[in-house]
Amino acid sequence: MVEAAATRWDLEIGPPFEPGGVTSWVAPASTVSGVDVVLKIVVPHEEAAAEAAGLTAWDGTGAVRLLGHDADSWTLLLERLGPGDLEAAGPTVWLPAMLDLLADLWSAPVPDGVPSVADVVAPWPGLMRSRSKAAHWDAAVVDLAIEILDGWPGGVTDPVLMHGDLHPENVMARDGEWVSIDPKPMVGDRAFDLRQVIRAVVDPNDPRPAGPLADIVAATGVDRDRALGWTLAVQVESAIWALPHDPAEAEEDYRLAAACADLLG
Repeated sequence: MVEAAATRWDLEIGPPFEPGGVTSWVAPASTVSGVDVVLKIVVPHEEAAAEAAGLTAWDGTGAVRLLGHDADSWTLLLERLGPGDLEAAGPTVWLPAMLDLLADLWSAPVPDGVPSVADVVAPWPGLMRSRSKAAHWDAAVVDLAIEILDGWPGGVTDPVLMHGDLHPENVMARDGEWVSIDPKPMVGDRAFDLRQVIRAVVDPNDPRPAGPLADIVAATGVDRDRALGWTLAVQVESAIWALPHDPAEAEEDYRLAAACADLLG
């Protein structure tokens, strides 16, 4: 597949980035004309199916530019971005940067071929009902997550194209500006796309002082309770997923869900 990509785009491909991605093979490359690019070959999975469609719609605004795509081999040719460590800059820097990125991403036209949030979360309530019994969690938190997932996805009047997984580690630099990478595009409620930002500002040990939460609400115009509710639901799903193989991670995810429930009051 690497050799096919090299031939398709006339690339000289270097050793893959280390430690490497979780679900893709990614390496620096150069075109015959000397342009620095990145080759990304994805292990086929549902979350990545719309990546090319989303990147095409954004066309470099708020996201890495897509330079080429071969759907059959799940291969993407991307612009080469500079390294960035947005998280290390601290919340006074990364929080407004993330909110600016989201505003750019949400402004793009919604393309065909991108799943809705409703499609993505449809299996989650069943999994929660069947698997949460193995954990000693507050049933009220799990029930609230199920209630949100059953009732919220279809009630959005102004759906937008969302990144789907925007957190500081999915941000790099381009000529002095921050740019997102590795999207999991979906269409739906802006509040859903804030969940990674909410995760970063809500402390499970002390959820009540949530000054940054007010800043997020003011900057985006998103309803506070919807942002917290979506974060709660996703954290319960993450906890359910982690429970069989990493109980400590599952407990951490659940504690953040419980903190969101506490903030919802």
